[in-house]
Amino acid sequence: AECMLPIQEAPTVREDEPLLDAIGDMQQGPLDRALVLDGGMVVGLLSITDVGRLVAASQTGRRQRR
Repeated sequence: AECMLPIQEAPTVREDEPLLDAIGDMQQGPLDRALVLDGGMVVGLLSITDVGRLVAASQTGRRQRR
């Protein structure tokens, strides 16, 4: 089995892309993650797991503020 994709085939999102748009882009492909690009340079990796952690952290913060 292959473990790498050519960068042209890897899912990508822009650094300034809204999160909901990025999630939609990730759902279009077979992977649950995408390379984050800024001006064509890879600056990060976003995964569905990262999004889940962000949502969980924001919910915990809301509960603590009440």
